[in-house]
Amino acid sequence: MCQASILLSVIIISYNTRELTLKCLDTLYERLDGLEAEVWVVDNASQDGSVAAVRERFPQVNVIESDRNLGFGAANNRAMECAKGRFFLLLNSDAFPEGNAIQTLLAFAEKHPRAGAIGALLLNADGSFQELGRQYFSPWQVFKNYFGINRLIDHFSKDFGKPAPTGVHTSLFFSGACLLVRREVFEQVGGFDEAFFFYGEEVDWQQRMLKAGWEVGCDADASVIHLHGSSGGRNRLKLTLSAYDGIDIYMMKHWGFLGALSVRIFTFTGHLIRVVFRDSRHLFHLKKPEAFGLIVGYQMMMKQLDIKQFFQRYQRVRRQRGQPQSGYKMVL
Repeated sequence: MCQASILLSVIIISYNTRELTLKCLDTLYERLDGLEAEVWVVDNASQDGSVAAVRERFPQVNVIESDRNLGFGAANNRAMECAKGRFFLLLNSDAFPEGNAIQTLLAFAEKHPRAGAIGALLLNADGSFQELGRQYFSPWQVFKNYFGINRLIDHFSKDFGKPAPTGVHTSLFFSGACLLVRREVFEQVGGFDEAFFFYGEEVDWQQRMLKAGWEVGCDADASVIHLHGSSGGRNRLKLTLSAYDGIDIYMMKHWGFLGALSVRIFTFTGHLIRVVFRDSRHLFHLKKPEAFGLIVGYQMMMKQLDIKQFFQRYQRVRRQRGQPQSGYKMVL
C-alpha cells in the first residue's frame, strides 16, 4: 500500500457509464479547486469506450482498467491500495457534489478525529431529498419491510423523509454513493469485503468500523446530487437479485445462521404475498413495472428455496470470517 502524501484521493467506479463519468469528473474538478487531491477511476470492464474517453479528456486521472466486472467493493479496494490521500472520497459516477460539499466533509473529519466514515446528503436531480442515513440491516428490519410495519411507522413518524442530523451515529449507516473514509480505517479494518458484489458492502464495512472502535457520521450541509441507479448498469434484474445475495451474506456475517435463515423465510413469504395479491392481478395485461415485479418475485422465491446454496454460502462465510455471531436477538 502507498504512503499518504496528499490530503485527498477521490475514487470513482465506472461501469458502462461513459457520459456520466465524464460529467462527474467535470463537476469534481470544479469542486476540488484549491484542494491537494488526486483522482482515480476504476473501470469495471466497460464496453462503451469509458477508459479511452477518460484518458483523452482527463489525462491527469489515474485509471485502473479491469478486465472483468469486479463489483463495487473490490474495485474501490484496488484504488485504495494505490491511493496516496489521507482521506478517500468514494464517489459514484452518477454523483455530483454541490458547492463546498467536499470541503464540508473534510472539515467534519477534522472536527471528529474518531469518525472513520462520513456520509453526505444525497439529493434527487430535482433537488428533493433522497437519502441521509439508514438503519443497519437486521431480521427485524426485513420483517417490518415485507409486512407493512415500516409503512405504518413512517405514516405516524414526524421524522419520516427527513435527513439524519449532522453528527456521529451508532444506529445508522451512510450510502457509498458519496462517502469520505479515513485512511487509518482502511489500514486497520481493511477494505470492503469482496464476498459482496453489489449491495450490502458499505453496510458491512461501516458495521466493522463500529466494532473496531471507530465512529460513523454525516454532515447534512454536504449535499450531492445523485442520479440513483444510473451507475449500476442496465441489467436491472441481475443487480436486483445480486442485492439480495448481499443481504444474505451480511446476515450470515452479523446475525449468524438463524438470523440469515429467518430473513430467507421473511423474504420468501413477503414475495409470495406480493406475487399472489398484487403482481398476479396484472398477469394478462402486463406493463413494464408489473412485469418486472412479477419476474423479481418469482426469482426471489426460487432463490430463497435454494437450501443447498444457503448452506454452502454459510460455510464459506464461516471459513473466511470465522464463525459468525451465533446468537439471534430481535433488535427493535
